[in-house]
Amino acid sequence: MFPHSTEHARPAPRTGHARRAFVLLTALVVALACMALPAGAASASTVTFTAEAATHVGQNIFVVGSVPQLGAWNPAEAVALSPADYPRWRAAVTLPGGTAVQYKYIKKDSTGAVSWESSPNRTFTTPAAGTVTRSDVWAQGASGQVAASFNVEAATAFGQSVFVVGDLPELGGWDPARALRLSSGDYPVWRGALLLPPDTAVAFKYVKKNSDGSVIWESGPDRTFTTPPTGTASRNDSWR
Repeated sequence: MFPHSTEHARPAPRTGHARRAFVLLTALVVALACMALPAGAASASTVTFTAEAATHVGQNIFVVGSVPQLGAWNPAEAVALSPADYPRWRAAVTLPGGTAVQYKYIKKDSTGAVSWESSPNRTFTTPAAGTVTRSDVWAQGASGQVAASFNVEAATAFGQSVFVVGDLPELGGWDPARALRLSSGDYPVWRGALLLPPDTAVAFKYVKKNSDGSVIWESGPDRTFTTPPTGTASRNDSWR
């Protein structure tokens, strides 16, 4: 005998129910997407703030500005910058796209005291999207000092570091043990910054220190310059 056919037992596709379920599911997904991304949502951009600033022990650098993301000029809500590449301080902040922004850098010490840089408000407009970097140097503070940056291109052996030393107390008074250590973050360019008195003649040299503490002085006469009455000073040199 031949087996009975079972084709009649297969249920017919319920296309109407499936179609309605698909439509309902699609509508739900669209509704959830609209809730997550409301129409007219503002674009955003990532801004990296970079400030070259010398600090004393216990001081940190912050950026504060006109938009809520920068604290709306409230130092207590300012954004802390990282000193990982000292004397360059950095922080990345997400800001609204296409927005005019005013900002300044401030210093806070361990007691919470705030020092504002003395320049006019810094200004820029964020791009509609993407990233942008603000590269700045701390402007003269209320102390009346000048922010001086030292940059020297110098090749070093393993274990060596580069320092700047000079005739002023801030530069160690020619004592290599109290010289300012420079950062190798942009090797072979070594960088450092500190505050110096205004309108002052400065004599200095770069030195290399080995891991055993021995010191190598660069050759040639002392380097010299005079700090300006206000603002900043920058030295760009090569080891000799």
